[in-house]
Amino acid sequence: MTLILIAAFFAGVVDAMGGGGGLLTTPALLLSGLPASLVLGTNKVIGTFGSTAAILRFKKARLLSGHKTPAEWLAKTSLILVAASLGAFASTYQGVIDHLKDILPPILFVILLLLIKKWFFSAPPLPPRPKESLEVSVRPAGSGRIPLAVIGFYDGLFGPGTGIFFLSFLERQGFQTQTANAIAKIFNLSSNIGALIFFSAYQRVDWRVGLSGAACYLGGNFIGAGFVLQSGHKVIRFTVIAVTLLTIGKLMWNS
Repeated sequence: MTLILIAAFFAGVVDAMGGGGGLLTTPALLLSGLPASLVLGTNKVIGTFGSTAAILRFKKARLLSGHKTPAEWLAKTSLILVAASLGAFASTYQGVIDHLKDILPPILFVILLLLIKKWFFSAPPLPPRPKESLEVSVRPAGSGRIPLAVIGFYDGLFGPGTGIFFLSFLERQGFQTQTANAIAKIFNLSSNIGALIFFSAYQRVDWRVGLSGAACYLGGNFIGAGFVLQSGHKVIRFTVIAVTLLTIGKLMWNS
């Protein structure tokens, strides 16, 4: 349990800074001895209840103001929620459960490479805009539904890296990085809820482990949101890379 709680805290910090928390929580749950059939559902408990702090902090900083109408929010979050539920259904296929420890390391490694590229080899983010000019020119409201559905489905099916995919999608839509990060949290929360509804209905959740991890994730998410607002996160990034590489090695060794 200690491993899960520590991983959940640092996952919360990392996830608030742009995604990637699943790189830590998913393998930690597997390595803790939790049955593979409960890992993905329990991980969704951690993500669902834990992301609230970052969303509230971003909302207080007005990073969620003026970008979408209520109808747009409802349409896109509903689409993501349904897609994630379908992904969760697909994840219950016995072949996925039986080979989760074999499937996870290559997925984690690819997501880690994407994180490294984004953190160290992408163009530096634009400086924060004044609060009165946060609105940006984005593509039409109906655009991007297929990518959002695909990302939502992936989150229900496996999960690690979903926040990164949402963030990258929103940046390509024209949002400044801080704002994109805040909106990505809303989308990621929707996909977590969609998957959790299915996993919970089919009793594929260890609630004791999930809620304990969520409490630690909540604290980490709040701190991570502060890093985003203050633009200070180099130490965390290097720590995540090191821990993820060690985790991948451990999973491969165990398999």
